Amino acid sequence: MKPDRASRPRPYRHVGAKWTAGLLLSAVLSLCLVAASLAAATSEKVVVPALSIAMAAAFSPKGLDDATEIAKFEAMLAKSPEGIRPIAGIDVTVTAKDLALPPREMRIAFFGKMALPLYRGGPEAFGRLATNPKNSKKLADQAGPLGIVSASNHNALVVTAVVLGFVAMLLAVPLVLFSRGSGRLVSAGIVLMVASLPGSAVLTLARLASNRPPPAPPIPEQGIGGMASYVGAQCLPVLLPPMQRVFLMPLLAGFALLVAAAVGSVVRIVRARRAVLSGEPVGPSEDARTGQE
Repeated sequence: MKPDRASRPRPYRHVGAKWTAGLLLSAVLSLCLVAASLAAATSEKVVVPALSIAMAAAFSPKGLDDATEIAKFEAMLAKSPEGIRPIAGIDVTVTAKDLALPPREMRIAFFGKMALPLYRGGPEAFGRLATNPKNSKKLADQAGPLGIVSASNHNALVVTAVVLGFVAMLLAVPLVLFSRGSGRLVSAGIVLMVASLPGSAVLTLARLASNRPPPAPPIPEQGIGGMASYVGAQCLPVLLPPMQRVFLMPLLAGFALLVAAAVGSVVRIVRARRAVLSGEPVGPSEDARTGQE
């Protein structure tokens, strides 16, 4: 009589292949989650509002909620009811409808008219906002590092995340094949948690820090550092939640798989003990699954 397949010890090469696949899968999945989180943060519905807030904060030395400039715009608008251009050389107007908004929302809506073409078309599209076509290149150059945040770069991140996700799926095949019973759930759960836990922890801490009351507008003596801190405090509450969700979903899935494996093991142990107490024979496969998984 041949021994039951489940009762036979697995070859060492299977164990080694499983852990090798698990380590590679954890690394690839970590990179996939990083790319996916950056893709989520650079989607149009997320990054355009964040970019609008950043530009508004940078051009509002007295803060986004300051109303003194609004009064000046109202006086200017009384002379030009069709609209005014608050920033010289840029063909973006403020109308009476815009001024009906609260100061913060008005500033964000105004700079959103610049952030959207910058995101969709890059610095070249931003340069076309110049009132004088001869200054288009100069205005495009002034966009500086903001040109990195664009729809084309977002699409590249999406493609990167998809490719890494496909590679992760391929690596998951040997992990599952060389695992046994509930060990398949345990292996998959550990990989998901190892890949997602560091990023989830960092983003959770960053989000908790960003929930603090925003700092006061920087004074000139604080220089670029003070302005960067102020702009970051305004933008992070918009950027962090979609990034955190990308890491949180696989983390919860990994935890659920480990719980399911633990529950399944407990159920099998209880059944085996009940069978022994009742005098029923317990097959070798049952013993093996109870003790070896």
